[in-house]
Amino acid sequence: MLNTIDGLNEQCEITSINKGTLKGILLVEMHCEKREIIFDIVNDINTFTEKEKVNVVLSKIRPEFGPEDFCGHGYIVTQKKNESGLVTIISIFGLLVKIIDKDDNNLIKDTT
Repeated sequence: MLNTIDGLNEQCEITSINKGTLKGILLVEMHCEKREIIFDIVNDINTFTEKEKVNVVLSKIRPEFGPEDFCGHGYIVTQKKNESGLVTIISIFGLLVKIIDKDDNNLIKDTT
């Protein structure tokens, strides 16, 4: 059984940008209407700033994007429920994206 992302297109606000645990990696946190997203980004390619409003798109097909946008191809690593909500982790060539859905909204659908 394969797992795929149904899709997400939501406006969010960057709430913090901090040094990650690995050299040259930043940890970006953003708040969206229904979820929190925390992700790694390489310092050299970071274009995000705190309090910036961004449009987050997760899609099975490559979305339209420009030179100021961050676009990456990734794979679902895991999904689990914890005290924060339903957590989905995606790896974008080793950079991790952690999506915390507070209302247990499942972004993943099973396909056969």
